[in-house]
Amino acid sequence: MLNVLVVYNKNDKSIELIKSSLRKRNINFKCIERSGLKKTVFKNKNLIIAVGGDGTFLRTSHFIKDELLFGVNSNPDRKEGFFMSSCKNDFDKKFELFLKNKFYIEKLARLKSRINKNEACLALNEVFIGNKIPYKTSHYKIFLANKTEEQKSSGVLVGTSSGSNAWLKSAGIKPFSSSKKFYFIVREPYTGKLTKPLLTKGFIGNNKVLKIKSEMDNGIAAVDSNKEYKFKKGSVIEISISQNPLNVVRFK
Repeated sequence: MLNVLVVYNKNDKSIELIKSSLRKRNINFKCIERSGLKKTVFKNKNLIIAVGGDGTFLRTSHFIKDELLFGVNSNPDRKEGFFMSSCKNDFDKKFELFLKNKFYIEKLARLKSRINKNEACLALNEVFIGNKIPYKTSHYKIFLANKTEEQKSSGVLVGTSSGSNAWLKSAGIKPFSSSKKFYFIVREPYTGKLTKPLLTKGFIGNNKVLKIKSEMDNGIAAVDSNKEYKFKKGSVIEISISQNPLNVVRFK
């Protein structure tokens, strides 16, 4: 039995089109505003419909383990909708295809982050590690492939193949499609008499871990530019590919 959760933004009138489409098919569904998301509302749901833009899609993905996620762009004229499989104008048609099983599932790689051994939410695009105040120096130690460096920079960006079409792309990284590796880049690394960083960018394999130890009093780790975690001096974050990719509804 299909049990649907619809996530939307407050004052987004396109939600009425989605609700109408579900009601006329007697679909069991519940609607919740994006700001009210919590783990309990996802219980016993097997299809999640995110209505809005990529921000809503990303936020919703943080609560999903293996449920199907169906993205609907509520305003194609103003929202990029990179992750979306339909828009408000063709949702009714696409949902009918879904019910007829005329869709496929795309598995999108996600990053698993552990901060001081505590699990952070899974990142679909990227994790940023750096100073909470953007104009202040990020200070940390980076550990990769039996090598260690102490660095100062504008922060470290760690991203997936999906993220290579977002912030990583803006940082000058060419988009890639592999779900078995991720990429890291040190933003504006400082080079001086005492600091000559070499671990500044590159791919990291599926079974490898990137570890960073904070030397900052005001550090943060931010997941998908959405969820922020404190990353104070002495804190350690370990990042790797998650074994739980995101299951996204797609149409040919």
